[in-house]
Amino acid sequence: MSSHSKSKRGFTLVELLVVIAIIGILVGMLLPAVQSVREAARRATCLNNMRQVILACHNYQSSNLAFPPGATNASGASFLVDILPFIDQGNAADQFKSGTVSLNDLADLNRIDLFLCASATQNDENSTAGGGRNVSHYYGSMGRGDASIDTTIGVGLTGMFSPRSRNMGANSNFTRQSAKNFDDCRDGSSNTIALFEQSRSAWDTGSARRAGWSLGCETNTMTGFNTFVYSGITVDFQINQPVAGSMFDVENQPPGSNHPGGAQVAMVDGSAKFVNEGVSLVNLRAAADINDGASGDLE
Repeated sequence: MSSHSKSKRGFTLVELLVVIAIIGILVGMLLPAVQSVREAARRATCLNNMRQVILACHNYQSSNLAFPPGATNASGASFLVDILPFIDQGNAADQFKSGTVSLNDLADLNRIDLFLCASATQNDENSTAGGGRNVSHYYGSMGRGDASIDTTIGVGLTGMFSPRSRNMGANSNFTRQSAKNFDDCRDGSSNTIALFEQSRSAWDTGSARRAGWSLGCETNTMTGFNTFVYSGITVDFQINQPVAGSMFDVENQPPGSNHPGGAQVAMVDGSAKFVNEGVSLVNLRAAADINDGASGDLE
């Protein structure tokens, strides 16, 4: 008897290339879905961060019978410094309270992830206006500016974290007397924006400016009383509106983020939500104003 050996047939080069091409197409189809899921997770983390920050402000209010002031000339600190004990950052709070570190060093030595959007790039986390290396992406709402009162620096006077009120005058320093309470929010705590997200680095022809998270304000050395605000946003622009960011002070930049189509906000009542960049400036200003009689539609 004779036996015939059978040779095993393998893949030809053409077949192998076809298989590789099919796998490449499948991966290409799957990648956007994976990226979408990842961005959804980052957006959820950012939303939770904002919720934790505003709830810390609530806890501060329970202990001090007022929300933390947006900024004060006495120390130059931001409202974020006041809430450190309420976000498990007691050591950082003690560093500043005891005088062992300066205000700038406080932000330089302490990177607080709770203050950072998960979708931000590494460049978005760097300070460009001094005040320490580490920044925050969450800013107090100062409402709309009032040109008849404050024509020099555009500081909003009608928001929950405005560092001074209308009746204080344009040349008044920022004090703790400007701290707001729930009673000041006449438009309703669920209708009024307390915090804006600003975690986007690129603005048209310029870049966003931000200081270290601990720096709330800085005195104008030329005048001695007008103060630049680093921890708040005056609502002069729509969300993600293209502007030459380097031409504007920190407090006059648009709210914005790297989340597609909008940015996060936190309301006075402790809730947080994503707001579409298509919301009009009129409605955004109305929602940021604590006492204008308009709720502002953010949907």
